[in-house]
Amino acid sequence: MFYHRSMTTSAPRPRRIRAEVAIVGAGLVGGTLACALAHQGVKVAVVDRLDPAAMVVPSFDGRASAIALSARRFLEAIGIWQHMASHAGPIREIRVSDGNAPFFLHYDHAEIGEDPLGFMVENRHLRAAIAARLRALPEMVSVVTPAAVDD
Repeated sequence: MFYHRSMTTSAPRPRRIRAEVAIVGAGLVGGTLACALAHQGVKVAVVDRLDPAAMVVPSFDGRASAIALSARRFLEAIGIWQHMASHAGPIREIRVSDGNAPFFLHYDHAEIGEDPLGFMVENRHLRAAIAARLRALPEMVSVVTPAAVDD
């Protein structure tokens, strides 16, 4: 149990939050962990300095992430993948080389099955999917933003 004091009000009023786990950071790692724990019945409080809406604008993070097939299966199992699947581009082939060297490695998904090797997803879509899943778990997850942990 901890008390939350908002960073935005001049006279903050404490709000009591009960949770088994407190996670500082609602980003890719913290948000995913919160979803996974809540999926297993663990009550979670997530504290972040930023509102999740600020994390999904294109200018926040222009990067993309490669998500392995096993990670996609995990994200699907905890309810995140459904919110981002339409934004995920399949990785069907991978070529690994060293500069202008004549040798390279080539991986083709067709050699091991029908599923892609993984997926490319813009981080903003991944963050939006995590935020959507967190919103769908209000009885298990308390998202406290904007806020900071002092101690």
